[in-house]
Amino acid sequence: MATWQMRAVALYMRATAKRTMASEARADRRMRRPKDSPTPPARMAGRHDIERFEVAGRPVDVVRPRDRPCVGGVDALIRDLTTAP
Repeated sequence: MATWQMRAVALYMRATAKRTMASEARADRRMRRPKDSPTPPARMAGRHDIERFEVAGRPVDVVRPRDRPCVGGVDALIRDLTTAP
């Protein structure tokens, strides 16, 4: 069972989302609005190495820790994505 706080959050989210998605026209208008910049925040760039690639015509930012190596095969995945036909 959800707590009263989570029920309040759900109610708030439902009420605010319904205003912008109340009709098909309003939802379409909201989705067509210009999006914010997808670039990572400047303070993140100070602590991490950030590279930008194009994958299928879309920008992809890769954020790596500056002080230690990546784990989990991230570099191989990026290489595969950026060299895919």
